[in-house]
Amino acid sequence: MAGFNYVVVDAGGVGYRVSVPLSLMAQLPVIGQPVELFIHTQVRDDAIQLFGFPALQDQELFESLICVNGVGPKVALGMMSVLPSDQILQAIVSEDAATLQRVPGVGGKTAQRIVLELKDKMAEISWERRASGAGEPDGPAGSALKDAVEALVGLGYNRPQARTAAERCAVPGLDVGGIVRAALQMLTAR
Repeated sequence: MAGFNYVVVDAGGVGYRVSVPLSLMAQLPVIGQPVELFIHTQVRDDAIQLFGFPALQDQELFESLICVNGVGPKVALGMMSVLPSDQILQAIVSEDAATLQRVPGVGGKTAQRIVLELKDKMAEISWERRASGAGEPDGPAGSALKDAVEALVGLGYNRPQARTAAERCAVPGLDVGGIVRAALQMLTAR
């Protein structure tokens, strides 16, 4: 069974009302077919609320958003209903508060607060996704890139600087040492 922004999921004969982003509604199977959702449970004095997401990354984004002061589950779910998760992530990383303001209920101050509080965390998540996409997930290319960044951080460069340099210097077939050497040349040439 489904409503405007929720579904009722039968688990062992018990129906649970799960709030979901509107964008998920079109992806759901027909009533009676199995569905798998990643669930965030919020316990309050007067209610227990369940929020469902199609992917773990979506659940983690939701949980990050509701940690921001002034952003509750309703606003976070609204954001994820209006904007795809990748677009929210990119807007936060690129400090594009205007994109976030397109969501009803998100004003200028709230959008700026989201960007300010989540920029570093979302940049890390975004980079991890790109790094693992450099080769097979956790494959040699992605691992070499991650190891090169850690080596540069160990040499005293800040993480964003190290990431940028390593990404620019990483080419197929180059090992960790090669990426680090090329990145150091680029960083010292400035």
